[in-house]
Amino acid sequence: MFPGIYDTHIHVGWHAPGVFEGSRGETLLRDMDRAGVLQAWCCHTSALWTPSRGNRDTLALVRSHPERLRGLMVVYPQYPEVTSRALAEFDSNRRWWIGLKLHPSAHRHPLSGTGYERALAFADERRLIVLVHTWGDGHIQEDYSWQQEIRGLNGHEELRRVLERYHDAIFIAGHSLNGHWEHAAKLVRGFPNLFLEISTVNDRGAIAWLCERAGSDRILFGSDYPFVSMRYTRGTVEIADITGADRENIFRRNVERLLARVEKG
Repeated sequence: MFPGIYDTHIHVGWHAPGVFEGSRGETLLRDMDRAGVLQAWCCHTSALWTPSRGNRDTLALVRSHPERLRGLMVVYPQYPEVTSRALAEFDSNRRWWIGLKLHPSAHRHPLSGTGYERALAFADERRLIVLVHTWGDGHIQEDYSWQQEIRGLNGHEELRRVLERYHDAIFIAGHSLNGHWEHAAKLVRGFPNLFLEISTVNDRGAIAWLCERAGSDRILFGSDYPFVSMRYTRGTVEIADITGADRENIFRRNVERLLARVEKG
């Protein structure tokens, strides 16, 4: 068992009635233990659409398990007053939150759009972690126009625009721009505050390719649990054609360095 894996991308609570009801409380901790996950960074699934309630639920769960969980606060771009309240509450509960979670495709708002500006400036000022849902051409969809729309909201061009504006926040590209591996590696080489998170990085050889082109010191383990099993994603790293030092970076060393930076402020 590899000691002390950090999972930087999980969801807690429920997704739909009767689905994933176990991804909370003691069942969540059991699944973390089975995968060898020491700590996970989480947001409640309901926070993606009802952030006021969902963020409260995230906070309550994190406070119940402070050694195992850290919270990612979801910011909803269409309601600036909700964003203002959320950010004020973030400061009031700073010890429980690791950073922010932005999901442009779920919110139908571009990452570089005005609705996210206040949250990004807030994160940049405080040197926070910002986990962003990003996507490319991974898992090809039948509705190609929908796929094009998603890339226009959280693809590599949108990510670049934000990275060019904000230099002190730590950005994590959730799913590593799934399918657009070359763009992901190029952005990492150009921006020192960008890291890649590997949930759904399932193409044969993709993890090894990213380690070679982007560097394993810029790659983080994430599972997108419960949509993807922690143990499955762990397996993709363990069977990848990479070195033991690469695995150690992905599983824990990189997060330890980020935590040291975040705690320092």
